[in-house]
Amino acid sequence: MQDRTRGMEFVRQAYRAFWCEGRDISDPQVLRDLSEESVEEGATDHIRRIAQEWEAAWHTTGQAGVPLIVSPDGDLLVGCVPGEDIAGFFHQKGT
Repeated sequence: MQDRTRGMEFVRQAYRAFWCEGRDISDPQVLRDLSEESVEEGATDHIRRIAQEWEAAWHTTGQAGVPLIVSPDGDLLVGCVPGEDIAGFFHQKGT
């Protein structure tokens, strides 16, 4: 039987490497490096707290679309929208 806990930790490491560190997880060497990395328990707790904070902030928006762009004024651009909508969103922020 495979170790589910270690497998899920690898998945979290891969997500973090891609989304937070900008690493190319399609690169076999990156995957090898990730599989060899060990995360200390304190670091895992810290990472889990960050993920929970992000999730809580996501839920408070009441939106489920991806991507979700929030302006400093709190305006939302939700989901995959036409390019002209994106341009307009950023253009109005500059005026």
